[in-house]
Amino acid sequence: MIAIHGVSEFNSLPYLIMPYIKGQSLQKRIDQHGLLSTTEILRIAMQMAKGLSVAHDQGLVHRDIKPANILLPENVERVLITDFGLARAADDASLTRSGVIAGTPQYMSPEQAKGEGIDHRSDLFSLGSVMYAMATGHPPFRAETPYGILRRITDHAHRPIQETNPDVPVWLCQLIDRLLSKETARRFTSADEVASLLEDCLAHVQQPTQAPLPASLQSQPTASPFRRWGPATVLTGLIAISLAVIFRPSTTDNFLPLGPMRPPESSAPQTTDDIAEEDLSWQPPDDLDQLEATLGELDQMFPDTEDATPQ
Repeated sequence: MIAIHGVSEFNSLPYLIMPYIKGQSLQKRIDQHGLLSTTEILRIAMQMAKGLSVAHDQGLVHRDIKPANILLPENVERVLITDFGLARAADDASLTRSGVIAGTPQYMSPEQAKGEGIDHRSDLFSLGSVMYAMATGHPPFRAETPYGILRRITDHAHRPIQETNPDVPVWLCQLIDRLLSKETARRFTSADEVASLLEDCLAHVQQPTQAPLPASLQSQPTASPFRRWGPATVLTGLIAISLAVIFRPSTTDNFLPLGPMRPPESSAPQTTDDIAEEDLSWQPPDDLDQLEATLGELDQMFPDTEDATPQ
């Protein structure tokens, strides 16, 4: 967090005296360079969590954690949390008293968006939103209007991270998903817990053979079945589905079911209406030879008009 050197007043307007930080905000970093690497996400988020832990220990809730309020000093791998203008004491953080929802809509927690009382876990939700933005390039909830954004935050789930950026590890996606839980009880208990977990994750990424992944993140569901299956398995499955669609029995008169067919009783060519009236219950062929025979019968009954010689 940025130090405050003094407090003064000008024309009855109080102001803070703070140091000048040469660098850029996290929002500008995302705008200029796009997605951040897993190492950068963990390093920045870990320092944010440590800063929030200090504020929470003092009984403060920031209420406006977002990339624009995270400063990245030049040539220094250090993160600074700024703009505590909306910070409130945890026991006085109910937003309903003033009737105004304070904060930035894209990074608000559900309880903050509803105008309910909040605690330190609201900042954890915002931390998860910032991590989501670092991984995908945009906040987890977007809409055309502020009201639309608030409704998405309260009523809709965010889009899975790997649908936008499949390079993000599954365990990191799970960690962010927990921070973005709609219910406060499902999030982590404290910013200090999050900071410790992120620190262990960063050590694992930097030295995977020496620092194991935290046990709470090791049991992960498979991200996608297509990543687990080989290309041959996927291709075979698609062929099977295609055959099932092509050779399925039809209930309309415009398509003929496959299966054993009786030869026509007269030399006059049959129409689809004539054939549809017969009992042509379809039975799956037992083998490929029977399937080829069935296809041969269809070729005789409905010759390809494009290849036929004009009379």
